[in-house]
Amino acid sequence: MASSVCGNLGEFDETVEDWSKYAERAEIFFEANSITERKSQTLLSSVGDHYNPQPSKIVHLYHFNTRVRKPNETISEFVAVLRKLTEFCDYGAFLNDMLRDRFVCGINKQKMLSRLLSEENLTFTKAVAIATSMEAADKNSADLQKQTATSIDTGIVNFITKKPARGGNYSSSCFRCGGRHDPSTCRFKDQECYSCGLVGHLSQKRLNRRGNGQRRASHRGGRQSRGRRGRHHRQYGNRANYIQEHDSQDSEGFVDVSEAYEMFMVSGSVNKLVYVPVQVNGQDLKMEFDTGAAVSTVSEKTLSHLQQGVKNLTVTPTTKSYLGYTGNKLDLAGQVMVEVDFQGVTASLPLLVARGNRASLFGRNWIDVFDVDWNIIKHVTAKDSQSSLRTVLDKHPEVFKDGLGTFKGTKAKIYVDKNAQPIFHKARPVPYALKQKIEQELDCLQSNGTIEVVEFSEWAAPIVPVVKSESSIRVCGDYKVTVNKVSKLDKYPIPKTDDMFATLGGAKFYSKLDLSQAYQQVLLVEHSKQYVTINTHKGLFRYNCLPFGVSSAPGIFQRIMENTLQGLEQVLVRIDDILIGGRSRDEHLTLLDEVLRRLAQQV
Repeated sequence: MASSVCGNLGEFDETVEDWSKYAERAEIFFEANSITERKSQTLLSSVGDHYNPQPSKIVHLYHFNTRVRKPNETISEFVAVLRKLTEFCDYGAFLNDMLRDRFVCGINKQKMLSRLLSEENLTFTKAVAIATSMEAADKNSADLQKQTATSIDTGIVNFITKKPARGGNYSSSCFRCGGRHDPSTCRFKDQECYSCGLVGHLSQKRLNRRGNGQRRASHRGGRQSRGRRGRHHRQYGNRANYIQEHDSQDSEGFVDVSEAYEMFMVSGSVNKLVYVPVQVNGQDLKMEFDTGAAVSTVSEKTLSHLQQGVKNLTVTPTTKSYLGYTGNKLDLAGQVMVEVDFQGVTASLPLLVARGNRASLFGRNWIDVFDVDWNIIKHVTAKDSQSSLRTVLDKHPEVFKDGLGTFKGTKAKIYVDKNAQPIFHKARPVPYALKQKIEQELDCLQSNGTIEVVEFSEWAAPIVPVVKSESSIRVCGDYKVTVNKVSKLDKYPIPKTDDMFATLGGAKFYSKLDLSQAYQQVLLVEHSKQYVTINTHKGLFRYNCLPFGVSSAPGIFQRIMENTLQGLEQVLVRIDDILIGGRSRDEHLTLLDEVLRRLAQQV
């Protein structure tokens, strides 16, 4: 009697299901019915080669090596696709390295790419973690900006928003192109003006102030300039003495603002106005120096003062009209030609005469004529304080004296395995053009006690002459071929950029101290001097202090400096640079004084 069959496998129909799914069901069926693995695998392999042939390795390699991250594709989605593409690439032990390389090259975002390329010993896992964290940070930052955009207090700059009419129709025209839409969404907001070179409006933009004061634009064709880029013309904020001229004979009443330059006042303490002494027709006149005014202007009352003792000073009507910063047309009596004497230079210049109580403005048309001494206009004076910077620096002259300083009580030690074999290298040939400068530098180092002549040494490293920006020479030992091979590396941590931001966060005043010949201010213990012998064309020299080029030098020096300045807030040491912050001027100078005091105790 035949044994019963467990289950029903059914025949394979390639139009109904994929072979891989059918083969999976077949394996379960064979196992349930105790069909030997040898027979089942032979059957499935034979049929599988027909219905599901082995994919081309070359094609899969091509797809993998050309895959880049698509727009709006997340990092996790990109990683999943890369892993799937490597299924038939047969990378073996090099799989993670290939995934890392393809991931970095295909990340398709400059910020992430720069961050990944700057990372040392980058692995695939590490690259994915960095990219994922940056992606999350960008998303969180965007969410926060959306949440806080409506809560920003714009009253500080007197910003007034207007709600658009229903249906998206705006009651006023766009100041960039003249269309009926929101200026912030205008497609010309990044357009460069052909006339003035600034960004934010089209060339030949005109304003119509007829009727209800609506603005409209008149455009004339013109090639778009791709020259220099300027700043956007902003349409809000406080403006000061803004005067722009236009031809009053324009039949359509348009105002040409293609050369308009607006000034904005920053909210805060009121700035003191700047006045300059000018002689107009021999009369002394104090005028407000205003780069925001297109032309120089006086009132009728001021003109009557200038007419004293002057004949034939006639006010002639002007064919042009002028706009104030509010957009209203100025009430002008006319224009007069006057003799102007400013800073020893005399010129005959036009002067506008305005009705009413107007300030006397020294405008741009006069500024262009005179060679203005800007020290009068923008003169910066030091704050008179007992704790001034000069007072602090003068208290510690020993820190700033000429010559190489030496740290007291602290000596550096280079740890070398006692079983290490000494390494001796012969001197390398030096270029003849640098030979004299190298000899001068060696003589200088020998005179200040940095190096000393030795006749014999088991250790010797060749030198590497480094040409500095001022054309002088720095002599460095090439210790990577000698002591760096066998010495124990001092792994004292060097502060990173994030540490700097955390330490100096909240500071408003900063100073940076740069220690001259930093490492060479630290003496070596006697036993370590043999390891830093250099071999030159002038013979053997041995360093008495910690030289450049020793792998442990940064860690040794960082430890010494942090121990010297420990306990000081908003003070960060990064090898030979000391960064000092301060929330106020007095706090900053107090910290600077304490840093210099501690350094003075060490020299």
